[in-house]
Amino acid sequence: MSTYLHRLRGVREHLAAKRDHYRALADGLGVPHSAWGEHLDRARVLEAEHGRVCARIRHLNQALAWAAARWAVDQAAALGASVIYLEDLTTLETRGHRRGNAVTTAIPAFAARWRIASATVPRTCPDSRAGAGSRWTGITPPPAGSSPAACSPRPTPSPTAPPAPGPSAPRWRAPCAW
Repeated sequence: MSTYLHRLRGVREHLAAKRDHYRALADGLGVPHSAWGEHLDRARVLEAEHGRVCARIRHLNQALAWAAARWAVDQAAALGASVIYLEDLTTLETRGHRRGNAVTTAIPAFAARWRIASATVPRTCPDSRAGAGSRWTGITPPPAGSSPAACSPRPTPSPTAPPAPGPSAPRWRAPCAW
């Protein structure tokens, strides 16, 4: 599918270049020229074809996003996950163009079919003093300058050790990006 999308993007760029070329030819001839209407008619035909190719690309991108969301939810279900956390990256987009992501829109729909909860968490934590992975996520951040081993889950206590005080569910560390 990605090869097909790549080819369509090339076709779209070619059509846009031809359309712009015909418009430039018409602009260079001046208004009362006999070939002016012919060039603009060709540009209008190319504009319509460009719109059809763009619609086809949008449709394929949407289908690809839903397939990716389905794959992600299937993986979570196979692992027995009860919650899927989605990081909200819309704040990284340009202001005025924040419309979300098709994959993050589709994941809650597929997750509901598997009875898996989905939650969108902000890109940065609300408490700026806490840093990445603070109390509100339940994730303990690794110490600064730590090795990848510091990001692994905490070891389970030995059966002879007394139970640790506090909540019954152990805290875990976020997987590293290494």
